[in-house]
Amino acid sequence: MSPPAARQRSAPPPDVSVSRRRRGWARSLLVFALACAVSPLADAQGSLLHEFIAPDPAEDVSLATTTLDGGLPAAIQTPSGLATAPDPQRPPSTQQQVYSNVGSDAGPEASYEPDRDTRRPNVERYDDPFSPATAPFKRLQAYDAVRADYSLVVRDKSLKTIKADATVSGGDEAFYGDLAVDLVPNEPVRIPTVGPDTRLVRMHVNPDTPVVVLRDGADNWFVRGTKSARVRLIVQLAIARATFGSGFADVDWGKLERYRAPQEAAHEAAFKQVAQAIGISTAMRPRDVVQKMVEYFRSFAPSDDPPKGHGDIYLDLALSRKGVCRHRAFAFLVTALHIGIPARMIVNEAHAWVEVHDGSLWHRIDLGGAALNMDQEIDPSRPPYVPPPDPYSWPEQRDSGQDLAERTRAE
Repeated sequence: MSPPAARQRSAPPPDVSVSRRRRGWARSLLVFALACAVSPLADAQGSLLHEFIAPDPAEDVSLATTTLDGGLPAAIQTPSGLATAPDPQRPPSTQQQVYSNVGSDAGPEASYEPDRDTRRPNVERYDDPFSPATAPFKRLQAYDAVRADYSLVVRDKSLKTIKADATVSGGDEAFYGDLAVDLVPNEPVRIPTVGPDTRLVRMHVNPDTPVVVLRDGADNWFVRGTKSARVRLIVQLAIARATFGSGFADVDWGKLERYRAPQEAAHEAAFKQVAQAIGISTAMRPRDVVQKMVEYFRSFAPSDDPPKGHGDIYLDLALSRKGVCRHRAFAFLVTALHIGIPARMIVNEAHAWVEVHDGSLWHRIDLGGAALNMDQEIDPSRPPYVPPPDPYSWPEQRDSGQDLAERTRAE
């Protein structure tokens, strides 16, 4: 007979308090482990939230980003490169050139006096407020009429308001402008533009000040406020690209007749001598007249000997073929207006050139005669403006404004 089986003794009931404590410890260990694992990620995220990321103009264009005030696109893609908007919240800089109504050539009544100093300037100081940079072609003063003494004026000085509601269309160039302006209560202050028939797309004034933008009959621009203040004017502009490089349209004289104004009778005999020297007449097509005139006035050369001999400054300059940019532009203007080509002379502190109108479009034409050098603060963030090809030929010894700009950037 087998021995009896041993009776199994039941285990004592578990200590509930110990079990709960173990589970609590486990949970605590798990939380601690997760905290250790997440802590570096949280620190990294916290660091990333404060990391500076430089603006990307290309991204601004693709996302149609605006400036902080929402008034201007943060960047615009142009044929010359990517242009970024000036910071509209920054006040006027002490280093900026200030446009004011100080000086005889600052207001709407300005005039231009021709001279016989035909020496080539060595260095000209220049301020360029635009991006892409337009140096040396900032359009500051335009004249479209000649008085009996050969001084130049604006024929129609009445001012018309320019609204900031234009659009940038296909075939246009877009620019930013950044100008410091000293406002005088209810007086127009001259400001530059990039070319004839420029359109105002957007405008921001800092500090916030009520202003209006105006233009006269020669397309000179002015800004007028109601109180004295130095403001920073940030603008976006648009202009037809063809303005800067396209041929004069093949129109007849009849299409230009509506733009023709009476000229001084005392200048008629001098004009006939110059027209004969150039080889132009109204028997030719206007386009061919412009072509011949550009070739003639681009052939001028600087001279240390002032032109003289006729007792008439127009004849002395035009027949001697002596002069720099302003002399060429002046003589071109007198000739063009007499034969019936709508024209203007444009002047700034460093260069001068002309504009001609074919009944549909104003064309900027550089006649050369630029200075040897230009004293200018170059902003590497602003792309230089690249114009369309020049439709007119240059002589072998060319001295264009574009050459001057390229020399300045290369220094």
